[in-house]
Amino acid sequence: MSSSSEIPHWLEEESPETRAGEAAPQIWQERFVPKKKANPALAFKKIWDDRGMIAAKWAGPASVKVSLKSLSVFAKQLGLMMGSGVALVKAFDILGTQGEDKRLRSASLKLKEQVLSGHSMSSAMEKNTEVFPAFFRFAVRSSETSGTLPQTLIRLSDYYEKINFQNQKVRAALIYPIFVFATTLILFMFLISYIFPMFSSFFESLHYRLPLITRILFFIFHLLVSYWFWGIVLVLLSSLYTAWKIGMKKSTFALWLNILELQIPVVGSILQKIQSSYFCRTLSTMLNAGVNLLTALDVFKRGVEMPVFKIFFGQIQEELKTGSSLSKTIKDVSFFPRAAQDLILVGEESGNLVFMLEKAADYLDVEIEALIQNLMTLIEPVLILVLGGMVAMVLIGIFLPLYSAIGQIH
Repeated sequence: MSSSSEIPHWLEEESPETRAGEAAPQIWQERFVPKKKANPALAFKKIWDDRGMIAAKWAGPASVKVSLKSLSVFAKQLGLMMGSGVALVKAFDILGTQGEDKRLRSASLKLKEQVLSGHSMSSAMEKNTEVFPAFFRFAVRSSETSGTLPQTLIRLSDYYEKINFQNQKVRAALIYPIFVFATTLILFMFLISYIFPMFSSFFESLHYRLPLITRILFFIFHLLVSYWFWGIVLVLLSSLYTAWKIGMKKSTFALWLNILELQIPVVGSILQKIQSSYFCRTLSTMLNAGVNLLTALDVFKRGVEMPVFKIFFGQIQEELKTGSSLSKTIKDVSFFPRAAQDLILVGEESGNLVFMLEKAADYLDVEIEALIQNLMTLIEPVLILVLGGMVAMVLIGIFLPLYSAIGQIH
């Protein structure tokens, strides 16, 4: 069994992501490090010239099918049982028969059989990579060496619980505008498809030119009731989805898309703080499990999906290899919040880096929640205006010609 200071074979091999970080054009560094200025035209040419050197698969290992909540519950139950003196085989047997998640129940029974055959818990988990992520497996491996497995499992549970809670807050913030927009669209289509036709025959019988807004509604109505329109919509959506899937496999497209996402006001700040929080919390958990900083950063980097962040965390790792401190390496990355940088510096100077990384993650989570609230404050009035505008458009399109007809009668 390897010690925590050794990098296992699945981390030692040069990956496409590592090569991508080494060959990444300067534009990403110039985007996030304000000390250097770039010519946009030259930067784009550099990206295009180096496009063949950048890895196509930037998203890292395949995503684990088990939810974060299930992993949190599994780690907590296993850690509590082991901390209470329950034998590992018995603990796996209980989780395999009484666990809530079907995949984890099956994996627990497999782990039980492999432990009975003489394997360690970490080596048994290496045979179940589709269930247990690399971060989970490596933390377990390191804590086995240090003899702190029950405590590490409890800490892993807290880690996944906090990450899951943060993800739920982001999803909840997105559900509201999506729901309102979908409701607005459905209401508009209902008014056009069912209410507007009740007046269409009357409007067509009028012997004067209808108002522009009414003619627009007529055009939309005829589109909605025509099969060829929906056929075009279906083909267009299918083409866009196919182009999206193909484009996401192209490194240059994915990188440029990532850069554009980070330029969106408020949204870009949220994405940057989420990655920074994830960075601090993951490193805190792995360092507490006995993993050395370089290995912890390597494991973390492989779980990062956004290519710009993957490249920069790779650069941080390379600077750490030269002997630089963590606080110094992240100081040159502008997306990393200054307050979190200061907390990490204090942690290094006081010899309590694990604790300060955790506090930095907690601080960033509060910042993320505040940004999400600000985003909702900006979105709500826009949604209200859109909803009111679409309903008002239909009502004006209906009543304006009615008033004109009544005026002509008088």
